Amino acid sequence: MEKVELLAPAGGMDNLIAAIDAGADAIYIGGTSFGARKQANNPELEELLWGIDYVHLFGKKIYLTVNTLIKEKERREVIDFLRPYYERGIDGVIVQDIGILKEISCYYPDLPLHASTQMSIVDSPGVRLLEELGVERVVPARELSLQEIREIRKRSNIELECFIHGAMCYSYSGQCLFSSILGGRSGNRGLCAQPCRLPFSVNGGKQQDIMSLKDLNTLALLPELIEAGISSFKIEGRMKSPQYVSSVVSIYRKYIDRYYCGKDDFQVEREDAEKLNLAFQRRGYTTGYYKTYNGKNMLSLSAPVRKEERLIEINKKKLSIEGSIFLKKSEPLALVLRYGEYEVKVHGEVVQEAKNMPLSKEKIKEQISKTGNSDFNFGRLDVEIEGDVFIPIKALNTLRREGLELLREKILSVFRRKSVFREEALQDEKEKIQKKERLSASILNLEQLKSCMEETCFDRIYVDSELIFQNELKDILKENEHQEIYLMLPSIFRKSTRDLLNKEYGFIEETFDGILVENFEEIQWLKEHEYQKDIVGDNRLYVMNKSSKKTLYDLGLKDLTVPFELNNKELKQLGISDMDFIIYGRIPLMVTANCIEKNTKECRKTETVNTLRDRYQKKFPVKNFCKYCYNVVYNSAPLVLWQEERELEKLSLKSRRFLFTIESKEDIRQLISLYHRREKPEFDYTKGHFKRGVE
Repeated sequence: MEKVELLAPAGGMDNLIAAIDAGADAIYIGGTSFGARKQANNPELEELLWGIDYVHLFGKKIYLTVNTLIKEKERREVIDFLRPYYERGIDGVIVQDIGILKEISCYYPDLPLHASTQMSIVDSPGVRLLEELGVERVVPARELSLQEIREIRKRSNIELECFIHGAMCYSYSGQCLFSSILGGRSGNRGLCAQPCRLPFSVNGGKQQDIMSLKDLNTLALLPELIEAGISSFKIEGRMKSPQYVSSVVSIYRKYIDRYYCGKDDFQVEREDAEKLNLAFQRRGYTTGYYKTYNGKNMLSLSAPVRKEERLIEINKKKLSIEGSIFLKKSEPLALVLRYGEYEVKVHGEVVQEAKNMPLSKEKIKEQISKTGNSDFNFGRLDVEIEGDVFIPIKALNTLRREGLELLREKILSVFRRKSVFREEALQDEKEKIQKKERLSASILNLEQLKSCMEETCFDRIYVDSELIFQNELKDILKENEHQEIYLMLPSIFRKSTRDLLNKEYGFIEETFDGILVENFEEIQWLKEHEYQKDIVGDNRLYVMNKSSKKTLYDLGLKDLTVPFELNNKELKQLGISDMDFIIYGRIPLMVTANCIEKNTKECRKTETVNTLRDRYQKKFPVKNFCKYCYNVVYNSAPLVLWQEERELEKLSLKSRRFLFTIESKEDIRQLISLYHRREKPEFDYTKGHFKRGVE
């Protein structure tokens, strides 16, 4: 069994040094751009290049985070941003954006690609799709159980990197627009303001931190995690202190090593448990979703008393090397340095005959051993002298510096790469020509379906997949004469959902004119079923740039949906005349494994809509999708954009969609009337990011 990698966070060089000193096998870090932690102390170019070298000198690995969604105007910048780190020898790049992942593979084909947890990968079909795109490692969603991880491991050879410690998001990572829509700070762009950590009331009850999870702590589960086949254990914390990194890494290092030493009695010592508590504790600890699907015990309902962080001395490590220096009258000074298999030899000034006081071996050894702020210390240094000799101290210093630098470069040379300039490696996707304009609607219940079928303006209706389990659906669809009926697959497609829908696949294929997919698992699932009808990508398959557009079209999708986080100017740059544009609807702010209904009442396995109320008394509907066991939190005010007709015309829209969630039959009738008249609604509404966008 290959030993599991211990992967540590680094927000800056102090954290990086602390992690290596504490025993990390690898580091993940962001640069000044395109990382999901823009507020971390991210290093500038030269500093990070030094960090790459420092990590490599000690035989460890370093991965760069490019785990945000990339706008069209930025996609060439990403390639340029990566070039110096690629050439220096970065060991992998962690990516969220599917188009940028494809671009990187074209420009830097030998750079290992890691799929970020922001991709929300939850099952083996999604892993297989990414594997076919060249991904070597997947960071799956934190919501997966140990059994699901074992299942993925059985069905793929790809590396799995899983979180073992640190803060946890309430939402599936990459499925959250809460901070983005409420305050313009997008988690998909590295600026999450964590509004979920604030208190909310449920259905008018008392205010509490109902969406704030405890921190993850899996120290006691390490044997099971290792045996599940996880390749890399990831510690969260790129915005934490060096002391946090040092404490947490050293403790996990100790217990990982203990496991591999064959200790039968794997018990966490009380002292080490307390050290973790002192390192940092936001909300108490939980073992997360590895053993529990969800539950109130994962929550921290009130803000904790912050414990004082214990200060730990952080030491910059040095490599222990061997050396030999030779001094012979009338010959150049010679220094040989050795580290493992690496050896270098440098020559200096010609050695002179000593006229008064010859140099002693001790003096020469003392001077050469002054390695200062270099990356080396001498474990052994031999001095050979023939006769009474003299050499200036300055010459010894120069020789030492040149020798150490030459040895350093020789050790690091194996990591260096040369990039080959590729002009437009990935060609832009041209907008497809849509022959006629289309108005569509997506619905969540049978009443909405009936209402939309009565509204003859709708050319297409997307039907939520939970409805296929209701007998009445077949009878309703028999009444359809002129509208296309597409099936809308679930937001999250875990193995249990896949097993459920496998049983219904024949009915799905026969009944519906096409399918709307929301994730990579569903694309691959349909491909493996050899599905022949049209597949449409929903807004959760983020298309922020033309590369993402092309990649998804190449994966077999017929149509795509415009994302919520681009403004009208950015949409123009992207080109959306061939995409589905949501003109009305409550924007889904979160998709969660934890259930508001269960955590405040009990699990009744009954579809319902609860209401979260924030400190400003805004109400956020929360629907529990019981068949697939997830919640969706919707925005308090619906998106309404039909009044922006002048700007919409500039985008040459051919396809518009209504996103119905909690609307009644009467609501739908009134909304359609308002739309046709382009009238301003009397209720509270939002224009989303159509005007403002996100940074």
